[in-house]
Amino acid sequence: MTDIRYPDYESLELDWPEPHVLRVTLSRGRMNSLDFQMHRDLSSIWRLIDEDPEVSAVVLAGKGRAYSAGGDFDMVQRIIDDYDFRCQMWKEGRALVRNMLDCGKPIVSAISGAAAGGGLATALLADGASQAAPPSSWTGTPPWAWPPTTMRSRYGRCCADCPRRSTT
Repeated sequence: MTDIRYPDYESLELDWPEPHVLRVTLSRGRMNSLDFQMHRDLSSIWRLIDEDPEVSAVVLAGKGRAYSAGGDFDMVQRIIDDYDFRCQMWKEGRALVRNMLDCGKPIVSAISGAAAGGGLATALLADGASQAAPPSSWTGTPPWAWPPTTMRSRYGRCCADCPRRSTT
């Protein structure tokens, strides 16, 4: 469907649910916890999507019962123990934020279940969010959590000349 060649990602599934709509699904274990490779893939995919003329919009989803539980315990422990790896993850984190914000295609996060850490960051960086209902364990819905509001939809884009900058 496209001239852009997407790599065969280890933990990201790509499909086209509608013409010109690319769905990126986080798919790693039961809770879609991020390891280093998934974090790196999420950082780099946005440049390819931005260059792809066949993509008009992106849906970012999690497979199974959770959107993403954040970083897996092994990666978190390595960040604690290894200074060089910690610096590398900071760099990857900045790239993830920058590349999502710089992507010129509308991104909607389809949040199902838990979202934490880096997974939550991707959900909040999207232009819009969709969630079926607040978690049943909440006794009351915090005002910041419902309806879903994302950083990009609330505060606009990263620069004044961005065509999708929020006017509210």
